[in-house]
Amino acid sequence: AIVEEGSLPGVRHQTAQTWFRLLQINVSAPFDAPGFLAKAASTLAELRINVFIVSTFSRDYILVRSDDLDRSLQGLRRVGFPVESY
Repeated sequence: AIVEEGSLPGVRHQTAQTWFRLLQINVSAPFDAPGFLAKAASTLAELRINVFIVSTFSRDYILVRSDDLDRSLQGLRRVGFPVESY
């Protein structure tokens, strides 16, 4: 599960890894239009960037290491993804 570290007092957990950056993919596609997440993931894989994807009904997010943020944004924008980082 992904939760804020502050909401875990007293809960045993592995060391939190805080070196991720969140990318929000701003694509408005019908639910039955597959493939855009595969394209985003394969684009980053070609750049040898590991990802963690969180997909919801209305938004999709990719977590990347902070060190990979600039290359991730450049790669995704190069293939046409409107993406923001947080």
